[in-house]
Amino acid sequence: MSVKYSELHGWPRELWMQEGFMAVRKLVCNWNERDLLILELGLNNGAEYPYGMLTAIPVYARPRVVKIDVEPHLGAILPEDADTQRGAYEKALLTVTYSTITVTLVKIPGRGDTLIHEKLEPAGEFITLNHNKYYWADGDGDDIVKLEANEAPGKMISRMAYTITFYNIIGDVGGFAARCKAATNHCNNKEVETITKAFAFAKHEAQYMWTNFDRVLSFDEVPTWTITQRFLIQASQAGDADWNKLWNSAIDEFAFVYEADGTTKKILVPEINFDNLVPTGGDE
Repeated sequence: MSVKYSELHGWPRELWMQEGFMAVRKLVCNWNERDLLILELGLNNGAEYPYGMLTAIPVYARPRVVKIDVEPHLGAILPEDADTQRGAYEKALLTVTYSTITVTLVKIPGRGDTLIHEKLEPAGEFITLNHNKYYWADGDGDDIVKLEANEAPGKMISRMAYTITFYNIIGDVGGFAARCKAATNHCNNKEVETITKAFAFAKHEAQYMWTNFDRVLSFDEVPTWTITQRFLIQASQAGDADWNKLWNSAIDEFAFVYEADGTTKKILVPEINFDNLVPTGGDE
């Protein structure tokens, strides 16, 4: 590193957990060079933990810098003009946190190697069933009473949510943002695979919900983005995974709804091609 610093005596400290590994270092450098040291250590999948006992772990999964706290070290030197009451410091103390991160390295056209994180988790929707189909009774066929509207039973519809995050995306992302906006509240027009090929979703099974763009701190004034996309997955139930089907209380299953002519299917969630929903190079 070009910035000179020293490791505080008694550090680093390491923590091993079921979820992974964390380490904290205490570094001392000149106060007026603290920003340069932060830049060299890097945030958002920055510098690797330098103590090297985890060499068997793939490069993309090793502990990296995830947080840096800065404070004055060993007191303050007040300026000659005490009216400002502004501290002047000689040394800075950086508390640097490293953590194992569940990311994957993938190749994206125009960008090359890119760090991503993907997650598939449970989701659901609660629907109210038609109370006219249900009755109270004693089980012997007597005292049969139809349920009131406020007694209508409910049903939990199981779904899944797929989330993918792209890290350290540099440059203009306007074109990508426009494609994401166009795809919002649309479903896939054909079977699609995730970028890692870990998951595949049948036609009309995935609905694009939202995109989150976070501008990441950058001391060298290069625009860097962390971009997260979320898809809601219509979990397959005997082949009925289609965002254009609704729960039909009359037959107790999902079914298409139709226009007034009874032959034209109602499009509830329009389809679109998901192939270009990746922040490729040249997205300006």
